[in-house]
Amino acid sequence: MFRYKYNLGKKIKSDALIINAYDDRSDVFASIATLVGIVGAILGGYWGIDWLVYADPVAGLVVAVLIVKMAWEFGTEAIHNTLDHVLHDDDTTEYRELVMSVPEVKKLQNFMPENMDIM
Repeated sequence: MFRYKYNLGKKIKSDALIINAYDDRSDVFASIATLVGIVGAILGGYWGIDWLVYADPVAGLVVAVLIVKMAWEFGTEAIHNTLDHVLHDDDTTEYRELVMSVPEVKKLQNFMPENMDIM
């Protein structure tokens, strides 16, 4: 499911679909960590292995770290894309050439296209 949504999101340039793909993948990892933690705690109690009963809280900590990591990555990207982000010169070469190909355009001055992510 992750690969399908991720590839489709890249193809149609949809940040929302790409983030949704990562959300699906993080749900799988969180479920696996939770399952391992619960099974480890149950087996630790059953077999009398004292340190293994802490598997559940450790799994919860792993899931919390995963959530914070995802929130940080997507939050910084969202803030970066939300603010008026002017493209770098390397990214605007194609646009400059396109504008200069118009016969009426003689010169470009203060050319600062913004990343609107619509193309």
